[in-house]
Amino acid sequence: MLFQGGLGCLSSGVYSWSCLRHSLYRPGGTVDLQVGERFSNVDFAFAGAIAGAEPLPALFLSYDLACMWKPRWKERMKARFPHLVPLWECIVFVVPKMHEYVHREKCRFLFSLSWKLGAAGVDGEGVERTWAEHNQLGGSTKEMNPGHHRDCLETHFLDWNWKKQRDMGEIVCFPAVIALG
Repeated sequence: MLFQGGLGCLSSGVYSWSCLRHSLYRPGGTVDLQVGERFSNVDFAFAGAIAGAEPLPALFLSYDLACMWKPRWKERMKARFPHLVPLWECIVFVVPKMHEYVHREKCRFLFSLSWKLGAAGVDGEGVERTWAEHNQLGGSTKEMNPGHHRDCLETHFLDWNWKKQRDMGEIVCFPAVIALG
């Protein structure tokens, strides 16, 4: 989440969905926040990110507040995005591994990627790693008008995705080359 808002700013930050495994930003999955992170913003970003996606047997949603976001998810989706309610059957809500230790023991067990079938070795932190680079934009984007702000973020997110896709072969093959010696 990019956060640089303040007094007089139209946006206090940005929330965005990205691929859990590959850290690629999802088109339509970025929204501006108004004074804090509200589930209505997260729901809207999710609806945008999932639009046009292919059906999957399991959809892992990694969110540091997954334990609080899940309980009324179906109810909120019925009210605002009824076409997404059928996804309930294939969604697996998880908390990124680094965040799970600040949760209660019950949450750690229910939402840990370590206990989810099909999670492989994913830590769920890929969605957080993207912000290390993009948080640097906050100082300049907070003074931009809404259109330029959006264009600037979109350009950086597209560049991020392009670089990730360009280097994907190296990222995937390098550990295999090392392992095979």
